[in-house]
Amino acid sequence: MSRKNWHRFLTVVINLFRVIVAFVFLFSGFVKATDPIGTAIKLQEYCTSFGMDFLSQDNSLLVILALAQAVVEFILGVYLLLGIYRRGSTVTLLVLMAVLTPFTLYVAITNPVSDCGCFGDAVHLTNWQTFAKNVVLLFMVIMVVCCRKRIIPFVTSLTDGLISAVTLFLIITYSAYNVYHLPLLDFRPYKEGVNLQEKVLLEADADFLNFWVSDSEGNDCTQDLLEHQGYSFVLISDFLEDFDYTNYDRVTDLIEYTRSYGYRFVILTSSESAVVEQWRQEMDPSVEFMSADDAVLKTIIRSNPGLVILKDGRIMSKFSRSDIPKDDVLIASVDSLDILNADKILALPTWAFVLFYMLVPFMVIGLINVGIVVFRRYKVKNK
Repeated sequence: MSRKNWHRFLTVVINLFRVIVAFVFLFSGFVKATDPIGTAIKLQEYCTSFGMDFLSQDNSLLVILALAQAVVEFILGVYLLLGIYRRGSTVTLLVLMAVLTPFTLYVAITNPVSDCGCFGDAVHLTNWQTFAKNVVLLFMVIMVVCCRKRIIPFVTSLTDGLISAVTLFLIITYSAYNVYHLPLLDFRPYKEGVNLQEKVLLEADADFLNFWVSDSEGNDCTQDLLEHQGYSFVLISDFLEDFDYTNYDRVTDLIEYTRSYGYRFVILTSSESAVVEQWRQEMDPSVEFMSADDAVLKTIIRSNPGLVILKDGRIMSKFSRSDIPKDDVLIASVDSLDILNADKILALPTWAFVLFYMLVPFMVIGLINVGIVVFRRYKVKNK
């Protein structure tokens, strides 16, 4: 191979590596931004496993760390993909991979958690698969850093600042929405439209093996809940001790509404019986409480409290604490209200909306870059 052809080959390889690494970081950051609460739960697992209980007990701090992780990964992915800030972005990636690779080796050997959580619930990797992935990425990043001058930028340097601002705005607003509400894209088993009666009772689906509900005396109520005919309003609070009291009025409105229309109302929690009994007396002695594993409850809904509406054991809608319907919405039977999402036909699918939200600003920036290039050539031509 001639020297010229070798340089061409090396340029192609470096840019291929650069694109692969960029897409991995983009995907990883995007998934974490889609479910920041889930990322915080995974960080809590790590903190508990490594004896850092002072961190695992502060949920707000863990959420902030999860958001920061999503933002950093997504921004680095954009920088590398577009070929901007080459020195800073590639060196930062090298430092990250140099730290993460030996860490994932240690995790693979000691196995403190079963799943690394690097791609959230979208893609599950074992700890050894994660380590192997990081070894490959580290090799690619080293090559990219050593030959970063061969990175071909896809945009002009005049829009670097604009790209940074737009990227930061998009990922922060998207993450914040998914914290305040529920994840726009649900990668977990308990999606709207899933029939729990079929998955849990009939098929014994592996993703639902840990779904088990009991009453205050420990009796199995799973079948009773999932085979209930009609609508069941299930308010989920993994721990009543952490219940967001700003939504207490919405809960009392729900209780009155379900009584008026004859719907079942259940509070599902993992709190101890003494806490449940205290809540029962403070709220309403007639309210039905059931118990379930806190990990399952956190998987079902990323909110405390959160509302799940079931019909014949099928998940019809899920609401975060910020979106639980108020009394001014609950003015008719549930079939007459626009709150059932399982069979709702949307003009634009959620995934398409998210794709549109993320890509359109960069398409506009791309047009700006084309305009800059055309203008420069026009100036040179007419000198």
